[in-house]
Amino acid sequence: MCDKNMMTEVKTCNGKASEALFQKILVAADDSQQAKWAVQMAGEMARTTGAKITLIHAYSVDPGYVIEMATPVEDLLADLRQAGHELLLRMRGLIPTHVDVSERLSEGDAFQQIVAAAEELRADLIVMGTHGRGRIAHFLLGSTADSVIRMARCPVLTVAHEPVKPVTCCCNANKAGVAVLHETAARI
Repeated sequence: MCDKNMMTEVKTCNGKASEALFQKILVAADDSQQAKWAVQMAGEMARTTGAKITLIHAYSVDPGYVIEMATPVEDLLADLRQAGHELLLRMRGLIPTHVDVSERLSEGDAFQQIVAAAEELRADLIVMGTHGRGRIAHFLLGSTADSVIRMARCPVLTVAHEPVKPVTCCCNANKAGVAVLHETAARI
């Protein structure tokens, strides 16, 4: 029998939580190191709890794009779709093989696509990287993570640094495993 904690509420346990609090995890993917860490974190969470993961990547044409100066928009969108598909395949490779993973490629503003996908999929958790820029950069550039945090109806876990310790299974039949999980979550 596992103890109750912030990640799972369990009836029985054989190395996996039978009723994980987070059963559907949506993971936002881009080409940043922070996104890779977020995918790895979500993969470990899913591995230990049996949750399903949906990877999402959103792409869009820059609003300042001028068609007369470059490639037609249709060609640019096709290139962005192809690059997004390849990115999702690379990110999928960071997740343990036995975890149930699906991919979603969306055209549009990243934060809107992430929030809409979370609602549609009824995600229990969104995991995403954040660059942790300063206040001025945030003011000038905006923040996808900040917008998702404000708009999402489910919890959002942001990952800005490589995790100090891996997420461990809460099913260690003792409180030490739960303490490690709490400590890991508190540091992230």
